[in-house]
Formats: sequence, structure tokens, C-alpha cells
Amino acid sequence: NNSNSNNQAFEFSKTRARLAKKTNVTFDDVAGLQEEKEELVEVVDFLKGDRSGLILLHGIPGTGKTSYIRHLMYEIKNRKFLVLDSAIFNYINNSSFVNLLLNNKNSIIILEDCEDMLADRIAGNNHLTTLLNLSDGIIGDSFNFKFICTFNANITKIDKAILRKGRMRLKYEFKALCADKTKKLAESLNRNINEGESLTLADIYNYNLNNGGETIKNAKIGFAQ
Repeated sequence: NNSNSNNQAFEFSKTRARLAKKTNVTFDDVAGLQEEKEELVEVVDFLKGDRSGLILLHGIPGTGKTSYIRHLMYEIKNRKFLVLDSAIFNYINNSSFVNLLLNNKNSIIILEDCEDMLADRIAGNNHLTTLLNLSDGIIGDSFNFKFICTFNANITKIDKAILRKGRMRLKYEFKALCADKTKKLAESLNRNINEGESLTLADIYNYNLNNGGETIKNAKIGFAQ
């Protein structure tokens, strides 16, 4: 009835769906090592192409997943980046959700921290089916969506259907830097770390900083240096 429709529309409006602003973050800002650049060039090539599909970026917090997405926004200039809250998939039958999809064909859709959405369906997960339909098959080809899903959980917690060859186009694990890379980045930032430490980027940038909100001017961000 109209009352239920109005309530659904109101609830849908409270979920987050926004166009991401383009940034000026270059690859040099998010990574300084040639091997990472060569490995991740496949991601850029896929996102610039015409095929729909899904990319998984996973790893523990602070390893540079969000920073890398900022770089992708800079690198890929001919597509819109749409940031969605995974809760929006509760409204698959809502006209507002359908209109959102119709108005953003050929977009790159970012779903951050979506462990629950990608979890095994035996745990009662219903959102995953919607994501699979939108990123693969006839529906995916019609809208030509490319999904970037980020999560912090171990990849073994993810439903096996999402990992099927041809459905998941690419995956990349962001890790803490090895001791040598940690030392190199720490030295460039004038951080005095303990010898042999292997740290995440967030840990390195915030190493020895107090809680008074000290900032680093013109610091590079990212997952490797």
C-alpha cells in the first residue's frame, strides 16, 4: 500500500549513496615500489574496460585500501565512482533503488567494509545474491557495473560463489609492509622505529605521534613505499 511504499522510500533515503569526488592522488602518492605498481595495473585496465564484474581489495585495517581507491578515482577519468552503503541492498524492490541504478549505468561502485555482505550465504546472508546478479550475468551486462568491494576479514570467510573464476575479475591483499619497506618509509618520514619491525602504513605514519592531533604536511599515503 501507499503507506508501506512511503516508509520504504523514507528508509531508503537514509542509506548512504553518493558520488565520490575525484581526487588528485597519483600512484606515486600511494605506492613507491615498482612491483606493486605492475601488479595493480590490471585493476586499472579492468576498470577502464567494458566488462562488468567485481574486484576484491582485502587486508587488515591501515594497509592502504582506501588510499588506493583514491588513486583509482584520479587515474580513471571517464567513469563515475558511486559509493554505496551495503544496507542499500535491503531496498532492491524499491523504485528509488531501481532509479539509482538506471541513473548510474557504467559506473564504478565502491562498497567499503562489506564483510557481512560477502559472508557465506549459509549464515543467512541475502545481500550477496543481489550483488552477484548486479555484477555478473545478464543484469550485470545491462548496467555494466564494476564493483570494488573492500573488507578486513580473512578471505576464507567470504562466500565461495564470489570467488568463482569469471565472476571475480581480480583480488588483491593489502598487507603490513615487510621490515625493509617499513624501515624505508619510516626513514622518509623521520620516524624512529625499532629495527626489524613490520608495520602497516597507518602504524608507520602515526608512529611516536601523541594524541594531540599532530599532522604530517605533504605526507604520501598508501600501501607501499
